[in-house]
Amino acid sequence: MSKITRVILQWLLAFFLLGIGVYYWDLSDVLRLSVVHWYAVGLVFFFTACFTLMHNIRWMKVLTVLSPRFLRKEMDFLQYYRWLLNSYAVGLFVPSDVSLVGLRTFYMKKYEEVNTSTAFFSVLVDRFFDVIVLFTVLVSAFLVFIGNNRMEMILMPVVLVGLVFLFLLWKNEEIFGFLIKTYFLSIKLVLKIPFLRKWRKFETIESFPYTTLKRNTVCGLMAYSFLKYVFIALRFYCIGLTFGVTFTFFEAFFAASLVQLTGFINITPGGLGVMEIGSYGALKVIGASNPEAVVFVVGQRVLTFCTIIVLTVIINLLMITRTKNLRKESY
Repeated sequence: MSKITRVILQWLLAFFLLGIGVYYWDLSDVLRLSVVHWYAVGLVFFFTACFTLMHNIRWMKVLTVLSPRFLRKEMDFLQYYRWLLNSYAVGLFVPSDVSLVGLRTFYMKKYEEVNTSTAFFSVLVDRFFDVIVLFTVLVSAFLVFIGNNRMEMILMPVVLVGLVFLFLLWKNEEIFGFLIKTYFLSIKLVLKIPFLRKWRKFETIESFPYTTLKRNTVCGLMAYSFLKYVFIALRFYCIGLTFGVTFTFFEAFFAASLVQLTGFINITPGGLGVMEIGSYGALKVIGASNPEAVVFVVGQRVLTFCTIIVLTVIINLLMITRTKNLRKESY
């Protein structure tokens, strides 16, 4: 299957899924929407910035462990944040894993002279911690929803997070070894991406050197990962506030995990259609009415798109301005 054919099929699938939603949902509720709480829009933007910043901190922490000492001193936080946001922005139009993995690997290889192996593996480890957090919250959500107990809503994720930390500390080397095996299988597939394929012949994948993550590093990465998820849940809650969709933060905390799960199904550009169906299902699970769920689904797509684009434009303008100022100072 050619690349163009695959892209066309992805867009057709996205529109097909959206068509199903439009057919079964009453979009008149969206058209009648008259109240938008603008302070909540500001909060959505703020928490989007928070979770992307937390993501960048975690990614750079991983790179610090994997990269040579000379490179660690030259790592520019804003530069890496720019690359991360660019990958999020591109992910609005293509399957997100293609952007989050491929684009960041491309940037590191081209501008930081990081070999493809190290660049991709840093993104793989970064993504792995998202999976751990998602699994933990999903298990908590399942136990909470079947128990329907307020105390469990508070204690269950805390207990499971503690167990995850203990397990990672206990089986530190085994987990990292599993990542290495996964890496060797995945890197060969990733290097088939057109703009990465040309580097394959310059690197011996099996000779990739790695150092086991230290226990304190694992704890730090897990802490950043859970903080990132908390900010994502807060954004989910504030999207509801924006359009007057009422649910508690506890409900948002668990419902957001269902939306994140659909985000791992990267079969359409920007998760179009898939994210909408997942969000609608999550809202129905926590007891939202059909009009509320429909308004939320449409509003979430619009706000997510706008906040990511605005943040990306801001960081790119900031970096362009900084580069110009540095050039002026050098003359």
